[in-house]
Amino acid sequence: MIILRYLLVIVLVFGVCVLRCNGTPSTPAWITASGSATSVTVNWGSSSGATSYEIYRGTSSGGETLLISGVTSTSYTDTSVTNGTTYYYKVVAVNGSGSSSYSSEANDFPNSTGGTGDINLAGYTLTFDDEFNSLSLSSSSPKGSANWYGYPAYGGAGWFSASAWNPTAFSVSGGVLNDLCWSNRTLINGQHWQSGIMCSVDTTGAGFSQQYGYFEIRCEMPNAGDGAWPAFWLDTTSGLTGGTNEEIDILEWYGICNTPGSYQAFMQEASHSWSPNGSENPPGVPYLYSPQTPMPGGAYPWQGYHTYGFLVTTSTMTWYIDGVQEHQIATPTAYLRTPFYILVDYALGGGWPLDGTPFTTGGSSSLLVDWVRVWSVPPAPPNAIPLSVSQASGSVTLTWTNSVFTLESASNINGPYTTVMRATSPYTESASGTQKFYRLYWNGQ
Repeated sequence: MIILRYLLVIVLVFGVCVLRCNGTPSTPAWITASGSATSVTVNWGSSSGATSYEIYRGTSSGGETLLISGVTSTSYTDTSVTNGTTYYYKVVAVNGSGSSSYSSEANDFPNSTGGTGDINLAGYTLTFDDEFNSLSLSSSSPKGSANWYGYPAYGGAGWFSASAWNPTAFSVSGGVLNDLCWSNRTLINGQHWQSGIMCSVDTTGAGFSQQYGYFEIRCEMPNAGDGAWPAFWLDTTSGLTGGTNEEIDILEWYGICNTPGSYQAFMQEASHSWSPNGSENPPGVPYLYSPQTPMPGGAYPWQGYHTYGFLVTTSTMTWYIDGVQEHQIATPTAYLRTPFYILVDYALGGGWPLDGTPFTTGGSSSLLVDWVRVWSVPPAPPNAIPLSVSQASGSVTLTWTNSVFTLESASNINGPYTTVMRATSPYTESASGTQKFYRLYWNGQ
């Protein structure tokens, strides 16, 4: 009897071992975390064989403890966060046979200090707007009615990344575009690393392009290390047909720069002119290359959303971060003869401009995009700008033609002048009781 009892125990234990060894779910292949001042949303790759997931959270890397179990989707929003605290997350897949190993780690910094500033766009006309409430992306050219084409519009030269361009890298959730970069076990397009690029035109040039105006993205940089290289940029359509191409880098972000407290919390902004033979910067073309553009207020671009904009007119090209002007050069009118199309990508550096391992974050990370918008500049004003002034009841009212102008004032006719406002007529302010001079100028183009 004793022998039989021991035999029974051995059989049961052996049976459990076989079941767990063969039936536990796979480990989630990737994980991302993004949020606002009051919540963090964690997303991860589905696991084969999983019936639910456990979310682990900590305030230090590797210090995660169980936050919640029984999650049946591949997304969870954590609302029990404190503004200004960095949180670290891991996910475990679960089924009746047991649990997977921990996923890689993702972290986020919920905060209310993300940039919300913008330039004054009164009088501008919105011409392109993708709020990413849905994904409008085509993986073939012509792209038809889709907003975006999921490969470089200018062909083979666009495969500059150490990852392979993969349209499946893009997804949309909660009004945010997720451009995921991850390592795949099997080769796709000759690469293990995969990430996404999208263009507003296809290889035929069909789609959205615009010569002059204000181009803007609101996004959060990936919390990734060496090798991460997302960008928001423009190319002229002339480059699609063998002509001179003007490339504008509104932003390029290098993951090696994500060191809190370091001077390296910056963006690169640049303007490049490319001749048809592939040489850069034909003689006489204005040029900008600023690899160290600090974030306004010392912000960290991987800790919250910020706006990055570019205004091109017939006279100047100007770069902005959170509404703050960073750089300006003369517009190269000799070469800028065709419209710009938009590109958004998350590339990997496999040499130039970045060396090193792709990430220090454990296998995947994301560029998160809230919107991409484009405006046309206000129409040109008449040559003469009639400005009339009237006073009544302790106030002064200025009236001019109904175009957008910058109104300035000074206590001396020779200045210095300071900006009062940028708006349309009329404008009223309290009379100061002292002599005051006003002037208008139009700066749309």
